[in-house]
Amino acid sequence: MNIYFIDTLELTYSSDFDDIIKLTKNFKMVDPKKGAGNKEFISTELSGMGIIIKTRRSSKAELYKSSNKYKLVLRINPNKFYKPYMKTEHISNIIEFCDMVERLDMQIQYCFSGLTIDDFEITRVDLTEDIHGIPEDKITQYIRIMRQLYLTLGF
Repeated sequence: MNIYFIDTLELTYSSDFDDIIKLTKNFKMVDPKKGAGNKEFISTELSGMGIIIKTRRSSKAELYKSSNKYKLVLRINPNKFYKPYMKTEHISNIIEFCDMVERLDMQIQYCFSGLTIDDFEITRVDLTEDIHGIPEDKITQYIRIMRQLYLTLGF
């Protein structure tokens, strides 16, 4: 963990439409591509904490694994979630990582009544090399181009 760090974790919960609506009722969900028919909605209310909430329909491949047609997706920047105001600080050891997971579980229970972290499936893990001595704006530019992540939302 001294050379590489986890840049993004994606957790996914599968369910039916009514359940997903109930779980996200406290969040303002917007369609980022209005009129595109993508049937994906996003909330950036927790982006300051490093969490982006998405809802979407399951893909055909996902429907093959599970009959649940809808997904609640949490895209998490674990470093920002663990150390909210530090731009270049990263989780550097297993103790900090386990503490972050415990905090994330508490946040999930608070935001989504009845769910715990165990109800979610890990569907994405992005690792990034820790590059010392390079200005933050250059690292941000690299991540934007190479990883195609939406940096204004905290990633």
